[in-house]
Amino acid sequence: MITTDKETALQKRVLQLESAIQAIIQGEVDAVVSPTEISMLHFKKVIKEKEYQLEISQENLKSLFETLDDFLFVISQTGIILHVNPEVSKRLLLPQDTLLGKAFVELYPESVREFVWKKMYSMENQHKAVFEFPMQTLDGSQIPTETRLTQGIWNKENVIFAISRDISLRKQAEEQLLKAMNLANDLAKEAASANKAKSRFIANMSHELRTPLNSILGYAQILKRDQELSQKHQDAVHTIYSSGLHLLQMINDILDLSKIEVHRMQLTPSMFELRPFLSDLVNIILIRVHQKGLQFEYQPDLVLPKAIWADELRLRQIVLNLLGNAVKFTHQGSIIFRVQHIHTELEQKKTMVTLRFSVIDTGIGIPSDQFENIFSPFHQLVDHQNHAEGTGLGLSISRSLVKLMNSDLLVESSIDKGSRFWFDLTVEEGIISSNAKESAFITGYKGEKKHILVVDDTSENRSVLRDILTPLGFIIHEALNGKQAIEMFRRIPIDIVLMDMVMPEMDGFTAAQQIRQQSMTIPIIAISASIDGNIKDRAIKAGCNDYISKPIQVDLLVSCIGQMLALDWTYGRNELSQQKEHDTTEISAPPSDILKKLLHWVTLGDVKNISKEAEWMMTQETLKPFGHKLYQLARRFEINQIDAFVRQFLLTNK
Repeated sequence: MITTDKETALQKRVLQLESAIQAIIQGEVDAVVSPTEISMLHFKKVIKEKEYQLEISQENLKSLFETLDDFLFVISQTGIILHVNPEVSKRLLLPQDTLLGKAFVELYPESVREFVWKKMYSMENQHKAVFEFPMQTLDGSQIPTETRLTQGIWNKENVIFAISRDISLRKQAEEQLLKAMNLANDLAKEAASANKAKSRFIANMSHELRTPLNSILGYAQILKRDQELSQKHQDAVHTIYSSGLHLLQMINDILDLSKIEVHRMQLTPSMFELRPFLSDLVNIILIRVHQKGLQFEYQPDLVLPKAIWADELRLRQIVLNLLGNAVKFTHQGSIIFRVQHIHTELEQKKTMVTLRFSVIDTGIGIPSDQFENIFSPFHQLVDHQNHAEGTGLGLSISRSLVKLMNSDLLVESSIDKGSRFWFDLTVEEGIISSNAKESAFITGYKGEKKHILVVDDTSENRSVLRDILTPLGFIIHEALNGKQAIEMFRRIPIDIVLMDMVMPEMDGFTAAQQIRQQSMTIPIIAISASIDGNIKDRAIKAGCNDYISKPIQVDLLVSCIGQMLALDWTYGRNELSQQKEHDTTEISAPPSDILKKLLHWVTLGDVKNISKEAEWMMTQETLKPFGHKLYQLARRFEINQIDAFVRQFLLTNK
């Protein structure tokens, strides 16, 4: 190696400096070191420290390259591999010498090389790129990888760094997830298919059950209007009708569950008289109460609104479920049905009233840890005496309905002491006009005879409608399906059509559309037992003017026909309404001791004994009017009215 004189002189000075330092260390304090020599010594020390740090950095970088689990490539701008870490050779089964100088794209299958090259070529305009393709090994197998490209400098040249990560485990997880998702989708499809099958089954069963119910309830309503029936037979008909409504409620429980599951439950508010509504509920449940030998108390507040706006059917369903459960789980003691007037306020020119409905029993009670579970579908309390009763849906559906009414169903209970269920309902107070016709029933109408076309594929349904409407003076024509209805409509002067919507050959929707094309003014009332929540909207779109569901409510049907034909009804009075018009002075009262006994039963809410006493009085000629009046009040559980009725005669006797 050739050195200059200057370098030789510098080396001599360094040697001298080292000798001087050594002499100082050995105690030869007379050694002399010039400032220049000290500066050179510091410079050399700094150089050695930098060299050491550089060596450490190189070792760290080498260790990083050699221990990295990912594949690391240094690639030239032209796509040639300049450097790789050992993991590349190890996993791809290719010696490092073979890899260096090889085109990077050759590590990928031919089908994706063009795409990889485009990604590398685009690095001129962007700093990073990411793609997922498998790399090929020497034995022909493939390793799924995710590769990230980024720009950098290597040996003072612009290069591309590529870090490829083996994503085999991730791919396996993704495949398993995909399989799980496919399985879930398959199960969901099976569940959807099962739900459709369930819905079809429920719909078919609903139609099959509602058809005989339509006949039972229809003829019960017809018989209730028959003035030749004795009071005993009237009561029997009323029991048949009430029991039919109870059976209808049980069917609705099953149907309502499916509606709640798909959030299709809706309320249909209407105005109805409150006290007759409550009395009907009591009459329905009283049969089961007497069968079990229980005491029953009906406690309505003295001041209750005459009428309210609410969903009558749903409110009936809720209260009957609560009363039914009370009877079911009470084996001795009593049941109290209480209706309280909690609050009244004016809201936007409307009178809003808050009523509290409570059912209290002395039954088996409910454990406190079961308070929430009892509201779950199909949950039933353990009661060995009634293990097979009920569907387990009543409380679940009742709470859902109460929540739809912006309230909640609450419970408090103690084991072997009984339970109390209650809910508060805020509703608009209804206004009932005072009309003499309220105590009367429709017997016919004035004017020309009206022709009604009844379209239904079930003969029982046609018979019910025929027997309801014929006594009122209507001329009834019957068709078995939509096709026959259209033919009859063309040749008979029909005034109104009652159209069943679900029929073979031609359904009611198609028939209504074709009839509407022939006449824009003919009234068409859709009548159906279908549980399809959209059937009313579909019927209206098809051309129907209104919709009535089966089982048919006679008053609703007659009212609807009267409105559409603008009929002027004629009325008659029933026996009860005629008796209401008589002054009480015409009634002979029993002795004071019997009146006092009646008042004692009133304080106990003992309607059962009051009814028995009234039945005995009706067998006595002189007491028959008093007994009849008393029996009617007792049958409707009008406790307050009974109290007032009896007291006026007690005062007169005094």
